[in-house]
Amino acid sequence: MKKGLPHGFKAKSERLSESLRKDLGLSPTNPLLAEDLAEKLEINIFTLKDFAAPSEISIIRKSPYSFSALTLKNHQGKTVILHNEYHSKGRQQSNLMHELAHILCKHPLPEPEHLNGFPFPLRSYNQNHEKEAETLGGILQVTRKGLLWALNKKMSEADIAEYFTATKDMIRFRLNTSGVRRQLKKKAKIKSR
Repeated sequence: MKKGLPHGFKAKSERLSESLRKDLGLSPTNPLLAEDLAEKLEINIFTLKDFAAPSEISIIRKSPYSFSALTLKNHQGKTVILHNEYHSKGRQQSNLMHELAHILCKHPLPEPEHLNGFPFPLRSYNQNHEKEAETLGGILQVTRKGLLWALNKKMSEADIAEYFTATKDMIRFRLNTSGVRRQLKKKAKIKSR
């Protein structure tokens, strides 16, 4: 059953993102790289090259629905992330932040499913967990304060994406879900009175 985000989830996510940045010596307006956050959380990140044969990588790269990232437990029971290093840098950051968000939300890892011909196990899809990871992952990548800062500096979506090592799609997602545009319009109306 699909439901909305838990009450207060976005605000809690913003606080968490700012707190994690502070722990790493960053301000809310600084970019946070997924690799730095993973290191802080003691999560190892691996790439396709670490696990797959060239022939398997070739199959994955040709797919229009190319593998992005996956959280799993290694043989020692430690949580690790496997991701597709062939995506753009911005997309890789988004993929990794999404997986780190699952970890931070303490979402249980479903039993892996092995599909015939696919070299990696896949997991079942929990809509509620995915919505939470999508939201928190985006906030980890670009805080609301970071968006406000960038818009006040008259940065374009492309400039914001480059600054935060994000995709333009991620910046649009954050702009559309954070309410910053409404806030700035309201502020502009008040100033024009």
